Amino acid sequence: EGNRLMQACLSSVVHFSGNSSAACVALTERYCASISTLCNISVWSLDAERVSKRRFQSIDEKPLVLSGHSSSVLTLAFGGGAGCTLLCSACVHFVFVWNVERCFTLKQTGLQPKATIISSGQGSVQCVSFNEDSKKIAACVGKDVLILKTQCQKVEIVLEGHTSLVTAANFYRQSTEWIVSVSEDRTFKVWDIVQGVLVYQSSIVSASPFTCLSIHHRECQFAVGSSDGKVRVYDLTVGNGFRCVRDFEVSRFISEECSGEEEPRDGPTVISSRPAWKLAEESQLTAAADERESNTEIGTAVIGLFYWSVSQEEQELYSQAATETGIFYPPDQQPMARDAICGQTSFLVVVTQSALVAIDCHSSQRVCDVSFQKSLLDSDLLKIVVASVVAFNAISSDQLQCVVHSPFQQSLFILHLDRTQPPLEPSIMFTPLSGSESLDSHSTASKGEMSFAFLTVLSREPLVSESPLKAELVPKVKTTATKRGVSKHISSRSAIKDQPLTFHSKVKSSGYSSAPRMKMFVPKTGIPSTKGSTCSHKSTSTSLKSSTRQSSEEAKRQYPVDAVPPTHLKASVSLSDKPVAITKIKFSDDGHRLACCLSDGTCHCLKTPLTGNGPILRGHNGGVTSASWSHDGNWLLTGSSDKAARLWSVRQPDNPLMAVSQIQHNFKPSVEKVAAEAERFSKEITDAQFFYVDKFFLLVSGNSLYLYKYYIDSEKPDDVRRYQNNSRYKLVKRFHQEAAQQITAISCVNEFHSYIVLCGGSNKTVEVYDMNAGRSARTMKDVHCRPVHCISQNKGSAFVGHPPDAYDLFLTTAVTDGIKLWDLRSDKCVRHYEGHANRFHPVGTAISPCARFIGTGSEDKAAYLFDIRSPSHLHKLLGHGDIISDVAFHPLHSQFVTSSANGKLNVYADL
Repeated sequence: EGNRLMQACLSSVVHFSGNSSAACVALTERYCASISTLCNISVWSLDAERVSKRRFQSIDEKPLVLSGHSSSVLTLAFGGGAGCTLLCSACVHFVFVWNVERCFTLKQTGLQPKATIISSGQGSVQCVSFNEDSKKIAACVGKDVLILKTQCQKVEIVLEGHTSLVTAANFYRQSTEWIVSVSEDRTFKVWDIVQGVLVYQSSIVSASPFTCLSIHHRECQFAVGSSDGKVRVYDLTVGNGFRCVRDFEVSRFISEECSGEEEPRDGPTVISSRPAWKLAEESQLTAAADERESNTEIGTAVIGLFYWSVSQEEQELYSQAATETGIFYPPDQQPMARDAICGQTSFLVVVTQSALVAIDCHSSQRVCDVSFQKSLLDSDLLKIVVASVVAFNAISSDQLQCVVHSPFQQSLFILHLDRTQPPLEPSIMFTPLSGSESLDSHSTASKGEMSFAFLTVLSREPLVSESPLKAELVPKVKTTATKRGVSKHISSRSAIKDQPLTFHSKVKSSGYSSAPRMKMFVPKTGIPSTKGSTCSHKSTSTSLKSSTRQSSEEAKRQYPVDAVPPTHLKASVSLSDKPVAITKIKFSDDGHRLACCLSDGTCHCLKTPLTGNGPILRGHNGGVTSASWSHDGNWLLTGSSDKAARLWSVRQPDNPLMAVSQIQHNFKPSVEKVAAEAERFSKEITDAQFFYVDKFFLLVSGNSLYLYKYYIDSEKPDDVRRYQNNSRYKLVKRFHQEAAQQITAISCVNEFHSYIVLCGGSNKTVEVYDMNAGRSARTMKDVHCRPVHCISQNKGSAFVGHPPDAYDLFLTTAVTDGIKLWDLRSDKCVRHYEGHANRFHPVGTAISPCARFIGTGSEDKAAYLFDIRSPSHLHKLLGHGDIISDVAFHPLHSQFVTSSANGKLNVYADL
């Protein structure tokens, strides 16, 4: 599957004697180097066969000793030349380059290995690194960076400008003339050594010094670690301003592993009357306080970073396949949707003084961690006390080696990370992420058994016998007695209508109450002749045929899946004279209308193309919180903060067809159940949506989700019954989330038959309901660090089609935690999108019908467009006067609409 579990194990332990406080190490697939004494370097040869088979080996053999430095060796680094392995070592006086294979050959013949001097008298060196072809070396000397050549003693370039020690400097492979450097002055710089200019200089971005650096050459990003345990990821793409795309604290991944299991405490049993969500919050606070008291302080300073990704050849093969087949593969090929979007997963391996953590670059989720505080291989001797230095080596796209050294031990620990092998034995110290167990809603599992069938948005099985979706709402029929005493049922539709005494449909007024006629004759010039009357009927028929032909032609049209992002501002529409916040916007399925919910209690139904014309729905006594179109686009369901929902007809917008204010139904209550049946909503209706192709509708109030069946009385035979509202609704089922104080967001599919409903709660979870079974099928915990305020599913549209697995993708949005893309079947986060401002105000998100782009609002008065396959935004759309509250994509045309808090709409289209 796309998110494969990663395994970590102890591969080798290198024992040495001498100086145990080695300040540097280096690692390749064949060799491991460290400092044995202050001036000497030890190089061990690793067994490649044991490494590939992941067999533990204890290396006690005598290493190759390289001597020649006149002072303490400060740093080491391996590089690859033409068929040889190069080792760079540096001290205060010299910088040496060793040919490791030649050194081993000279040692076997009894000769002393010699090195090439490439620099002398440069000063204290903090770090060295090779470029891709190992012809140049970047040496961090004090506050400067020296560019050296590996074949001669020459300082080619000096990069100066940092105000403190430079801790790391690496070459950028995509642009060989670029170098990225970080320093203890808490800034980073990007240099162009060919042009001889400084490309970018950051401001002070951290409260703690930068300690390490790693560049993701394929994704054009680089990560910077600091001594306070934070990792920041920056964009290296030209023209993006080197912005920070992600930042996180490594401690939140480590604390879970180091906390351990809590021992049961003796004490009285507490019976509480507080709600479940309140008890959950208090238990979390108590557990956090106990953890701070019981756990000893563990160092979280980041000492090493490494990007682990596929090779360039594998990525080119995938890119070519993705270009030929599009974002999603054809239906006959059934890979996971996350693989089609993300391709090959990359990982960022972070090493601190107490643990190693592997993080998925796409989703920012932990996939593997190794705690150094626990023993390795059930031996207390194989335990890392405190890690001080680390080095990495990528054997392949599926295997990674990491050497860790502690200043209090005379050993080097080589860890092996593998993402292709099955789970290891329990003695191997590693803990993968454990997702929520999911049970198929249609399968029956006995106690102790587990079903691993996937949930899916598409309904693939028939309704069960007691399914809530089989509920019906039939109008009551009248029962009359005949002369013979036999009861006769007459439905409301087939009943004989009461006719006036004249037996006409209407009684013509006598005209006594009307004003006297002032004009005796008014010519009617627009009346056609008899011959023209026939033509009039023909023209009506012709207009119907033309409208039918137009709808059929529109049905044949398709959404432009290969269109460029809609970034050109086409129109700007203001909905009111004074600023009124627009809370939600929603296109109808055919794209003919756009519903705009306003905080003043109105809902505007605008016709497309948007010009501000359209009916205004008035009737709510509070702000309109949500709007949902029926599948045919004739009805609109709105929810409001006035604790009621209303169903409207766009053709008759004066009065709602039905008002939903009582929980059970709107029938005439019986005498003995007046209080129970007349119960009203106690909290506002935060969301209202049609469901199951207009057969039901859903309402959200507080921490409850309500499923309703309804009947709309559309027959108005006379002027008297036109004012009588015979539309009815009744409650089918109520879903109550006890662990949440409030349901913050819901999402369902109404375009086709689907049983799945997604609900986000204030307890940071997403509940997946199966309406066919009438229960919760899965609980996704800790989806965000804050409650989810928006859920957007990949629904496509009537004008574009996707493979079945594409509809299982959905977005979740939370304040301060960006946007996450999820795959419903695997219960895993696929990607994490950041870069827009969302600190306190909920903003909307949407997926384009072609499933290529993601649109989101922002608090910096701009809208952002993301490529669904890239974590960094493509375009930043300016021109707004306030916070962007919601966004929507047109179902037929490549258009993007944004709504702001000042009551204005902006329409963007492709050029």
